[in-house]
Amino acid sequence: MILHTLSVSPRHPGFGDCLLAADTGDTILLLGDAVYAALEGSEACREMQEHSARVVALDTDVRAAGVSSAFVSIDMAGFVALTEYYPRQLAWY
Repeated sequence: MILHTLSVSPRHPGFGDCLLAADTGDTILLLGDAVYAALEGSEACREMQEHSARVVALDTDVRAAGVSSAFVSIDMAGFVALTEYYPRQLAWY
């Protein structure tokens, strides 16, 4: 079980690497430019929706980007709760 904090745009090679590394039982948290992957109807959104890992987005970054997230948005307290729940974290940037 790993918390993947993904902060690169869907066009960045790290985005695809994260999807390859994440597995069932993991959570991918979209931060920064990665929230653009939450755009409904985009190829990146489709890939994330079909992935076996749970996907969530940081609400402040979603609002800052001016997008409407296709995924559950969490606040900073939710982010902290994820870091407490998952024994390991992998940052993708």
